[in-house]
Amino acid sequence: MSPAGRGGPAPQVSDDVLALLVVGVIFGAPVVAMLSGAGNGIATWLVARGVLTHNDVLVTLAAGAGFDLARLVIVAGLLLGLLAWAVRVIQRRRAVSRRG
Repeated sequence: MSPAGRGGPAPQVSDDVLALLVVGVIFGAPVVAMLSGAGNGIATWLVARGVLTHNDVLVTLAAGAGFDLARLVIVAGLLLGLLAWAVRVIQRRRAVSRRG
């Protein structure tokens, strides 16, 4: 068995792990920045584009900006859709691997 990079097979990363890494980087970095206080510029940019609001905020993220009820429902729906998609992909992969 030769180590990867020396003519041997490279370690395999499943599509599920890769998808989680991509989602984590895309969504995790701005959330961590906002929660740490470094995201005031990001929050201002998101408010200017209508993603966050300063009015009737239920969930505050940074600089007094956050989600009102309508935006919170949209975000919850997106997260539920992402969760349903992930469950479906995992179920399909398990079914394929059981068939052989």
